[in-house]
Amino acid sequence: MFKRDYEHADKIISETESLAKQELNLTTIIFSKKIDPIVSLIFSLILENSRRIIEYAVDISEVTLNRTIEEVVEKNNLSHN
Repeated sequence: MFKRDYEHADKIISETESLAKQELNLTTIIFSKKIDPIVSLIFSLILENSRRIIEYAVDISEVTLNRTIEEVVEKNNLSHN
């Protein structure tokens, strides 16, 4: 965010769709296997927390994109004045 790396922020946002699909696949696998319910719960909590971390990363990336765009617009406005 502080580096204002637009490309990296955009890449993070783009990759979240595939991560959501992977989460769904893992959830399906976890609940389709006959494993201890406690173990299933632990895996589910790990997936949920991972999803939250990904959502936070997306939020930070969106702020980065917004700040980068604002900075470019501001520079353009200053150069035209």
